[in-house]
Amino acid sequence: MRASIHVVCASILLAEVALASEGTVVRVVRTPAVEVASQATPSTSEAVLADLESGFVTSWARYQSARSRFTRALMPPSEARARLQEATARTDARGASFFAFAVDTRSSFPEANWNLATLTGCIYPEQGTVYVRRGESYRTAKSFLGERGAEAPRHACTSVAARSTGEAR
Repeated sequence: MRASIHVVCASILLAEVALASEGTVVRVVRTPAVEVASQATPSTSEAVLADLESGFVTSWARYQSARSRFTRALMPPSEARARLQEATARTDARGASFFAFAVDTRSSFPEANWNLATLTGCIYPEQGTVYVRRGESYRTAKSFLGERGAEAPRHACTSVAARSTGEAR
């Protein structure tokens, strides 16, 4: 039996990766479903989404597809799409800019709706670093995918404006 996970992110087919050990196909697909406000320049938003796809979404899809079929855990989603939650970059306490993102998922049922913001996090475009929210804290993408890693630095994904008004990160 051959399973597949489709990762939907913007407007063209990016890649198809076959995982030989599991016989699973992970497809990274782009559709016009990206929701980025008009203030962001197309080149900036496309570059950030490309970093997000290569740094986290494709790895997450592989991680999900490697799960055993005989587990009691929920089956992995058949499609996922990444979107930026903000039109412009925020600035953290150290002066680095970041974009908040969300990953929406959908199961393989015929008329399944999108589950919005299944995963949330932020990406630092200059460094290419991705942090994923788990509970009240953020973790590095590697740590989220089961590799050894630490929590994100305290300043990560927290804008200067949110910190000054006392909002949660």
